[in-house]
Amino acid sequence: MRAITHRTTIVCCTLMAALAAVQCPAYPIPDPVATRWEFACDIGELRIATLPTGEDGEREAYWYFTYTVTNETDKDLQYAPSFVMYDSEGDLRQSGAPAEATRGILALLDDPLVEDELSIGGTLLQGEANAKSGVVIWPVASAAVDRITIFVGNISGEAVIETDPATNEPVVLRKTLAVSYETPGEVIQLLAVGAISEPDDLLWIMR
Repeated sequence: MRAITHRTTIVCCTLMAALAAVQCPAYPIPDPVATRWEFACDIGELRIATLPTGEDGEREAYWYFTYTVTNETDKDLQYAPSFVMYDSEGDLRQSGAPAEATRGILALLDDPLVEDELSIGGTLLQGEANAKSGVVIWPVASAAVDRITIFVGNISGEAVIETDPATNEPVVLRKTLAVSYETPGEVIQLLAVGAISEPDDLLWIMR
């Protein structure tokens, strides 16, 4: 299955920029062409698995996907993975799962090149030969969600400082890749399919 790459989002980003300009002229939008350093990030299929990680060995469900990040700039840079999931139930969560779940999913993947979130961070050397692959995992919070959006952070150096209207304090907004999936409403049904092959929306935002 073809991997999802942020480099296919220029058209989506342009449409997003036009819409944002009409709806909220003051809200910052990313530059349509990168002006700061940027990593290539190829995102795989969103999958679901159940593992015997419950207190009494009962099976629990987890979302996960693999990705590859490549430093195509002209210098070595630090990489700190950041993935946040937001679903149609209003749940917003940073990625992360119990150690036994991570071990279980790595065993399912059976790929020695795929690293967990802690291991993959650090210096990302230049070039495709030094690309790193990782896995991102979340416990399934609700068995019935209609849409999932994943915010992929720390893959661009573009940022702006804005004033929070609620607190009047400065806040930093960073260029972030938003990857959205329509889900069937009963996520356990995905176990029969194995994955949602393609996101239905893929664009850059400031977050």
